[in-house]
Amino acid sequence: TFSQGSKVIYTSYDTACESASSFIHPCLDKGDMIFLFDSNWGRISSSEANNDTIFGSGGYHTVLTDVDKANNAWKYNNYETFTNTYYTITKIYKEDPTANTFSVGEDRFRIVVDKGINWGATNYTDPDGDGLSNTGYVQIIKFSPATTGNYQFVSECSNRGVCDSDSGVCDCNAGWEGGACTVQNALAM
Repeated sequence: TFSQGSKVIYTSYDTACESASSFIHPCLDKGDMIFLFDSNWGRISSSEANNDTIFGSGGYHTVLTDVDKANNAWKYNNYETFTNTYYTITKIYKEDPTANTFSVGEDRFRIVVDKGINWGATNYTDPDGDGLSNTGYVQIIKFSPATTGNYQFVSECSNRGVCDSDSGVCDCNAGWEGGACTVQNALAM
């Protein structure tokens, strides 16, 4: 979980490559790029033929605020719409247990990212079906850029122009404009 504007993410499990279980794949390291997505898990569990429990198989949200529901963890902020920013891990570590670790929610495993997160995820849920809502429901996706080719996925002027380092202004290629060459202008082509 994390609060809007925070740079610290609290995870339910150890995800560090140095110390995580072999079941955690891919593991995370300092310098890794990640995306944080609101999983919008459903509230309904179901069972597979082999008796595996699938949490979130139904009852997921289609509206951000569901005022018709009883006051519960899903009444407000059912899902976030701004979950499309990537972050770079600057630190990943395990802290000593706090008074809340085993009663409220796991808070020992932490990831620090390079910039404040533009949305908050403070709701807890019960994906393991143990009756305790002590797990956040954010999905962390590790981004691994292609190792072949010469395209820079992050570059000055969005790879659509050249930066004038004296002025700090982009000189955009034909068909592109804006401060970072992100606006397409078909009339300029």
